[in-house]
Amino acid sequence: MPPGSDLRIQVKLQNEGFASPLLKRPVYLLLMSEDVALRYATGADPRRWEPGQHTLTAMLSLPNDLPRGEYALFLWLPDQDERLRADPRYAIRLANENVWDAAHGWNLLGTLYVDP
Repeated sequence: MPPGSDLRIQVKLQNEGFASPLLKRPVYLLLMSEDVALRYATGADPRRWEPGQHTLTAMLSLPNDLPRGEYALFLWLPDQDERLRADPRYAIRLANENVWDAAHGWNLLGTLYVDP
């Protein structure tokens, strides 16, 4: 994926019997490396993610000056309240194993490589 391009992300989510969130909350995709932190609001509404399969689709515009390297892609569902947003205890944790970053409240989706 070259810098300055648009990256189409499609995440398939399977809710296997958990209730969807009751209250509104933002849904972000994060592109992270040691030196770069990019946050993209998706506009998705997780209150609609009732049991069954759901697809989250987003278009991420990569900056022209994005450095070459490997980036982790995270799904972040923080609390709606600005006072609680940065507190990982209020973020939604997916039930998948080995995806939760407890220090930040992020769910790892995978990695991608940026190369001009």
